[in-house]
Amino acid sequence: MTAIEFCASNMDLAEQAVAANHQILDVKSPSILHLLPDFDIMHGLVDYMHSVLLGVARQLGKLWFTN
Repeated sequence: MTAIEFCASNMDLAEQAVAANHQILDVKSPSILHLLPDFDIMHGLVDYMHSVLLGVARQLGKLWFTN
């Protein structure tokens, strides 16, 4: 599946979730960020789990176990 197909399928899931009034595959509704022109929501955001949480966990681990 290409990135374009994935993004389109994600948008389809969001529309189906709104119509069904419940989550579908953990998708609740479309994001307001989809409305921004020339913004790719799948690749334009920071990967929170890997960049933020992993960095914080690594830093806290170093602080706790090196002192």
